[in-house]
Amino acid sequence: GQRIRRRGGVALLGQKLGGGGRCGVVAAQYLGINRSTLRSELNSGRSLAEIAASTPGRSVEGLRAAITTAARERLAQAVSKGWITSEEARERLDDLPGRVDALLERSWVGVANRGLGLGPFGCH
Repeated sequence: GQRIRRRGGVALLGQKLGGGGRCGVVAAQYLGINRSTLRSELNSGRSLAEIAASTPGRSVEGLRAAITTAARERLAQAVSKGWITSEEARERLDDLPGRVDALLERSWVGVANRGLGLGPFGCH
């Protein structure tokens, strides 16, 4: 996966959702499936929201919370390591709900093995 870099190359969440990226790990763990299964589901045209809604004992809201928690933890880590300021973290947190919702609803056909596009300091 990509490493966090300072401004100018601020870490984009170019992680593989179904692969080794943190969001893929978070989603697969929450859904109780392995990353290979998640990748297959995404490549078949299903969104993360559709997968969560059809997984017994899981929900879209639960997956949203898991991804949001991981992103918040990643932002806190970035602040503590001096990669971003607290103000920058607050700005990103303000944008987080909309970015997570877009992530949950998007189609991953043909892109599940490339990147999430959630934005800087997401849930690596």
